[in-house]
Amino acid sequence: MLSVFCAFRRLLSAVLPRVLGRACRALALGACLVAALVFWCGGAGAASAGRQVELTDANRSYPLGSGMWLLPDPDDGLDFEAARAAFSAGKFTEVQSERPRLDFKWKAAWVRVELVNRTAVRQWRFWQPHPMPDYIESYFALEDARSEKDAGRFQHLELFSRHAPTRYPRRGLTIELELPPNTPAVLYLKYRGRLQAVTAEVSTHERFDSSYSLAQLAHGVFYGTLLALLFYNLVLFFSLRDAAYGYYVVHVGSTLFFFFVRNAHIGEVPFAIGFGEFIAQRWELTTVIVHWMIIIGVTGFFRLLFSTRIIAPRLDRVLKYIAISPLIAAITVLLTDGRFGDSLAGLSQLAGFVAVLSSGIWLWLKKRHPLAPIYLTAWFALLLVSSAYVMRYFGVLPYNLWTEFAPQVGVGSEAVLLSFALAYRVRLLQSEKAKAQEEARNVRAERDVRLAQERALGLTRMMEATDAERRRVARDLHDGLGQLLSGAKALVERQKLASSESVGQPEELERVSDLLQQGIQETRSISHGL
Repeated sequence: MLSVFCAFRRLLSAVLPRVLGRACRALALGACLVAALVFWCGGAGAASAGRQVELTDANRSYPLGSGMWLLPDPDDGLDFEAARAAFSAGKFTEVQSERPRLDFKWKAAWVRVELVNRTAVRQWRFWQPHPMPDYIESYFALEDARSEKDAGRFQHLELFSRHAPTRYPRRGLTIELELPPNTPAVLYLKYRGRLQAVTAEVSTHERFDSSYSLAQLAHGVFYGTLLALLFYNLVLFFSLRDAAYGYYVVHVGSTLFFFFVRNAHIGEVPFAIGFGEFIAQRWELTTVIVHWMIIIGVTGFFRLLFSTRIIAPRLDRVLKYIAISPLIAAITVLLTDGRFGDSLAGLSQLAGFVAVLSSGIWLWLKKRHPLAPIYLTAWFALLLVSSAYVMRYFGVLPYNLWTEFAPQVGVGSEAVLLSFALAYRVRLLQSEKAKAQEEARNVRAERDVRLAQERALGLTRMMEATDAERRRVARDLHDGLGQLLSGAKALVERQKLASSESVGQPEELERVSDLLQQGIQETRSISHGL
């Protein structure tokens, strides 16, 4: 098997990088690994079908399929006496599988198991873990179980899954059995409800408690992870005021609520048990509301994560319509007996999941959106492990630790990866903001340079105009006023020569000549200075 897996891994390594890229290759390898572990772990404890279930080891659990006889009851019309008569008439079928399947169309089915205790331990426990049927009716008798002549020897007990939070401890529906050593016993079980795989087991109390401790640890890790992510993103929602975190909180919170209601009896906490019992009274309406909240969270988160209103307006409108589709299921539950309400809500949720998954693939292939690979990895991880759980539910895969906690693993992986997607989205938004700020700074710098150049050009032009004006004034002074003063001085000099004989007049002309000479020099100085 290891060589086949290695060869398949080499084939994936050679082909997938060209087609789907690194993200899908890692996802496919993970799928192969999980499938191999599921089948390997499931096949390790397989046993051949027999007429009896022999309890030889007090440290292990015994699936009842190895010694089971099955009688379909499609119309739920057979009582215990009719079932015993049918077995005496040979109408029961010997089961050839450790995990027998029941047809989904059957309303009920009768199961007969013969037990022989080969150990010294007398106290054993029958338990039907998840998935639980709606109802189990049991008949148990000791001593000479094959004859079954006296129906009064059978102990009768009815188990209802809706009473699991308060009446049945820990993991599912349980029946206490006292099996003396080497004494044959017979157990009749009537399963009623939508259960496709009988996953019942018989084990000692110690074995049951050890498996319960592991279940507590697994559920503690699961709920702790979801609660941490829930409060962390709730703080980010109030800090950043980003609606994407709000839809993430709605999605994770509603999923956490769903699993809390589903496993309320596991924790054995008083408020959890009472709350689960309260929810069980109107489980149809509760199921619809939880499905609705999950759809609102999933579609709203997708729309804001990828900004579909901007890049894909039509897709955004489709997702809005899907988000309100469970309203039909809610109306159905309120106006009818509620038989179809949870189914309609489930179909709406399935439509929402298919829509966001196909939309994510489209955004990856067509738009090359950077968040699409992380989002698709989260959803494919959820679909992978959920498919394993569903296949276990229908009896295709065995009941083991991997398939039992597959929903928790899938939901936890999806929540963690979607939280990474939100963190990466914030990083992208910060990068876009920094880029926009850098572009704004560049625009401002270019504008400042342009304004400085314009101011410099204006100053140059103004200086040139001022210089031209100075030259004009200097020229006017030199050519205009200077010439006039020079002409006036020449006239004074000539008048001074002509009237040199007059008394006192030459002195006055001398002073006028000096003043004109000073005016000429000042005019020349100003002209040269300009």
